[in-house]
Amino acid sequence: MKNLHFLIIGAIALLVAVALYIKFSSDKPDSGNTLASTQFVEDVHYRTVAGAEFSNASNIQVQEFFWYGCPHCEAFEPAIHQYRKTLSSDVELVQIPVTWNEATRLHAAMFYLAESKHASEAFHAELFKTIIALRKEGNLETHVQAAEKVFSAHGLEVSDFRTELQSSDIQMKLDASTKLMKALAISGTPSVVVDSTWVVLNTAEVAEVGVFKIVDNLIEMARSARK
Repeated sequence: MKNLHFLIIGAIALLVAVALYIKFSSDKPDSGNTLASTQFVEDVHYRTVAGAEFSNASNIQVQEFFWYGCPHCEAFEPAIHQYRKTLSSDVELVQIPVTWNEATRLHAAMFYLAESKHASEAFHAELFKTIIALRKEGNLETHVQAAEKVFSAHGLEVSDFRTELQSSDIQMKLDASTKLMKALAISGTPSVVVDSTWVVLNTAEVAEVGVFKIVDNLIEMARSARK
């Protein structure tokens, strides 16, 4: 199962995620010559997706693939939202839940339902804690019951929680997430992608310079490529 694969690589990913979070304060895009003076190397700092096509969105997209059951994603969450505030008007941040198996697909449905209800960052923070606490619980009904309580506590009105999780609109979004995740070969979380074309790697070299400096550089590459 993907969950087991995730746990095997978790120790390494956690160290990287924490390092990226700590370095966020020095990752602001207004750092003068930083981008010009730093050389980012393909297959060291990022990889290019084979046969990639740019996102068909009008804006350049910074895409974060995440899972509510991922402690590393939870640690990364404040930084990615802070980074959103620095983006230019031609760039948008899109969070995409992974759908590796039945459990992650359920959690992804929760994200899309919350998104449709305009959930706050505080809501997502609590749902992270709730699902992380249950990630070793194999009975998914327990996950549903716990999440329903989080929705209710944050005033997100759901007439029939289970029915809405299975709505056709949410199923379409899950299928789209699955298709994109497979096309980009996303195998771990959190994973940051620029314009469905370049995937930032979880390496020591990335942690050294800071993920957002690399993302800024890839955004510039996307701008040039879109001209």
